[in-house]
Amino acid sequence: MLNSLLSLPNTQQLIVGDELSNSAKVWIDSRKVQVGDVFVGLKGEQVDGNDYWQAALDKGARLLVLERAPDAEGLANIEQAGCHLVVVASGEATLAVWARAYRQTVLTKANDGAGVELIGITGSNGKTSTKELLKAVLSENFAVEATVGNYNNHLGVPLTVLSCNPEQEVLIVEMGTNHPNEIEFLCDIAQVNQGIITCVGNAHIEFLGSVAGVAKEKGALLRSLTSAQLGDKPRGFAQAHVAQREILSSEVTAQMLWVGENHQLEITQISQTIKGTQFNLQTVNSNTAQGTQTYPVQMPILPTVMLENIRLVIEVAYAMGMTLTQIASGLESFQLTAGRFEIVEAQGKYWINDAYNANPDSLREAYASLQLLSEKQGDIWVVFAQMGELGEQALEQHYQLGCEASQLGFNTIAVGESDLVKAYYQGAKEAAQESELEPLSISHAMNQEEAQQILLAQLQAGDKVLFKASRAAGLEQLFKQFI
Repeated sequence: MLNSLLSLPNTQQLIVGDELSNSAKVWIDSRKVQVGDVFVGLKGEQVDGNDYWQAALDKGARLLVLERAPDAEGLANIEQAGCHLVVVASGEATLAVWARAYRQTVLTKANDGAGVELIGITGSNGKTSTKELLKAVLSENFAVEATVGNYNNHLGVPLTVLSCNPEQEVLIVEMGTNHPNEIEFLCDIAQVNQGIITCVGNAHIEFLGSVAGVAKEKGALLRSLTSAQLGDKPRGFAQAHVAQREILSSEVTAQMLWVGENHQLEITQISQTIKGTQFNLQTVNSNTAQGTQTYPVQMPILPTVMLENIRLVIEVAYAMGMTLTQIASGLESFQLTAGRFEIVEAQGKYWINDAYNANPDSLREAYASLQLLSEKQGDIWVVFAQMGELGEQALEQHYQLGCEASQLGFNTIAVGESDLVKAYYQGAKEAAQESELEPLSISHAMNQEEAQQILLAQLQAGDKVLFKASRAAGLEQLFKQFI
């Protein structure tokens, strides 16, 4: 793979060393470099990655991409180590150019000309969980790689593409955005063959302006799918009831599969408890020799929105020729990633870490999931810290969501000193006072330590505690105190 990189454009200087590995990864963090890998130095707001080339070299890097050349002694060390050096004007621009070229040449021609199938995923919520779910299912029949963690931005997508081994059959690329035209930029790099929209909602409203603006931005993924490459199979996937569907699908030429209209599979007889989720996977069209096929599936407890994402994933897998047996097996192998409705039973209580990120829609989805867990003994608690990037709607949204928590009968602890946290607390308190339900515990903790003391004093056996906030709040640290 690296020999292919060295022949790509946007290089100014090259010192040739030893032959390079085809299994190398590309990193912008020198701490993650392993023997044979590529290190790209980027100048950031806080740290200049170009200063860490020696650390990458010491870890065995075989290609350094830097925005400025080291001094004469450094150049001698690099050459003596048998390492390649490329000096470029912009490491960020080089990542994009190289990733696009690597996609067009190496990945397109891989697998004896069949190429690597690239599947893009975007949406206001559920991108990472859907990516992991799709990877689990497709891995039953294909060699699959996927975005690591949430490397889904203007740096993460190029890194994902560049790190794809051409021996893989499928690469799943998660795409995130919070400003206009970012998805279009990422699609120009990845040039995906299929696209999945998980949902359209109130995320990044501060920069995208409205839900309609979100739909237009997310729709760039579907617009990037050209009809010429698609044949007669659906290559765009979304829910029929998705918000702002007309805007989302505007100018889309690819064949679309709308779950709820022209879907081929469905899940029925859904049962959810604190112990797990069960349902039947079955075909919609029984006009086959086998008739309707049905397979029972047992999975971990899932947030309710994941059932919607399952419906998307099974359609993608079925369109790619997988059998129901393979799809069911892949679903059962799936495990939720940390921080996404991760449930741990400890000390006689259930602790739910959903603190990886939050926006109004994902918080309401968490509320809906909590309602399913209200069986038998135990109260439900919501430990909340603020949500980001809501713009002018921020105070109103926080207040309203606090009200909704109390109206659903949840005890709440609002954590933090910001006006947004106070708005959430005020909404919860006022709604609790007006509620005809049993008295609720509504608290405002200035910090996580105070919140911990409130929980320790009031929790009872069987209680379920949800931790929910935007990533910057670090609320997962409080969750870890109890497990």
